[in-house]
Amino acid sequence: RERAAGILDTLPVGEEFDWVDKVSIELTTMTLATLFDFPWEERRKLTRWSDVVTASPGNGVDSWDQWREELMECGLYFKDLWDQRVGGGQKHDLISMLAGSPATANMPFTEFLGNLLL
Repeated sequence: RERAAGILDTLPVGEEFDWVDKVSIELTTMTLATLFDFPWEERRKLTRWSDVVTASPGNGVDSWDQWREELMECGLYFKDLWDQRVGGGQKHDLISMLAGSPATANMPFTEFLGNLLL
């Protein structure tokens, strides 16, 4: 509620604004950053990577090479977060829980990335 109220409190009064960007995307991104315990100041990367997953040349990316590069950046970023959390004790974010669970601790990188991108 506090975050939603914070977003709503910053909206302009008496002028048009982009609801999707200022509210919908921002609130969703904030929620995902919290679930992943993702660095707050870099949370907009989550939005970009989400867009890239469904992009194609001319529609969000310039080429398939760019698409692959950006998804690899996403994967490596999350792999680094995973590596930081392995053996880090019982935290309650999604990455820590996946890294700490016997059922998912040894999943292949592609499966890990697939789970995140869902």
